[in-house]
Amino acid sequence: MADESPIQVLKEEEREATAKSYVIGRKGWLFSDSPEDAEASAISYSIAETALVNGLNVYKYITYVLEKRPTEEMADSELEKLLPWNDKVFEMCKIER
Repeated sequence: MADESPIQVLKEEEREATAKSYVIGRKGWLFSDSPEDAEASAISYSIAETALVNGLNVYKYITYVLEKRPTEEMADSELEKLLPWNDKVFEMCKIER
């Protein structure tokens, strides 16, 4: 480990953090009362992780999406405006440093 570069160490720490979050999510799904509950948990978890990966504040992002109330009738172009990599969404929901 002493001969590893700082970049290698950081990448390993990122992988460990990612794996840890999946383990926590998996434990939540295991204790769901039904397959539907497990699916809802997985979807929620996926949305939160995608927001994080895109540099968004998860609470702000989920609040933003729920305020827009997406429906099955919305056109793809409208739904694309809610995705975490959309520039407007990023500006509204980015993590403040």
